[in-house]
Amino acid sequence: MDVSRSLKVSRKASFNAAHRLYRPDWSFEKNEAVFGKCNNPKFHGHN
Repeated sequence: MDVSRSLKVSRKASFNAAHRLYRPDWSFEKNEAVFGKCNNPKFHGHN
């Protein structure tokens, strides 16, 4: 095999996700104190 004629093929992908951490049996204030920004009602995201 002639190494000078090798070819490398690759692909880059990204993944986006969102979540919300909360306990419905706790008050909003307690959820906010325990989970911080992860308690946002509109979710908290990551790439």
